[in-house]
Amino acid sequence: MKKNHTLLTLFGTILLLMLLINCNKSQPSSDQNAKTDDLTPLNFTPDPPTLEHNTAAEQAAANQAGNRMINPENLRSIGCSGSLSGSWGVNGYHAYVKDTLNVTAAVTGHTIRLSLQSYDVPNRFTVYNAATGALVATSGWMGFANYSGPWGMSINTPTSGTLNFTKSTNIYLLLVETSVNGTSDAWNTTMSCL
Repeated sequence: MKKNHTLLTLFGTILLLMLLINCNKSQPSSDQNAKTDDLTPLNFTPDPPTLEHNTAAEQAAANQAGNRMINPENLRSIGCSGSLSGSWGVNGYHAYVKDTLNVTAAVTGHTIRLSLQSYDVPNRFTVYNAATGALVATSGWMGFANYSGPWGMSINTPTSGTLNFTKSTNIYLLLVETSVNGTSDAWNTTMSCL
């Protein structure tokens, strides 16, 4: 009987030791704690907004309401002597995300000049007062196309030009539009503060 009791005690001790060893294995050591404490959560940055915010339906609704400032999200900003460019290859009407024109360095009442270039398909360049959304200046549609679009049945106008306006505030928005039919759009502009 004493032998069975000794065997049982020995068996219990072994079982208890095995449990303790397994528990210690599942508990991180102080080195492992330091390593997991050093891990910081990943900083996830979502993809930036896409450039196709203004759909044709949104643009038509905004035009009817007399307000083309439907998406004030501006991704790019330029100052005097800055340049902007863009391209688009999907068929149909497209309004690029509005760019910010920061003319803080210019004197109020002086002329702001945009030198415009429309490549391959027509573009329209329109400047708005960022604070009020008021139309400041527009180039009208410029370029060449032998297909119908917002300009009518076809268009054949110069592909470059200038757009001048008088500074009355520090921030303006530039909206560039196109209508693609088989050929990709490309454009650029350079701003001068005179």
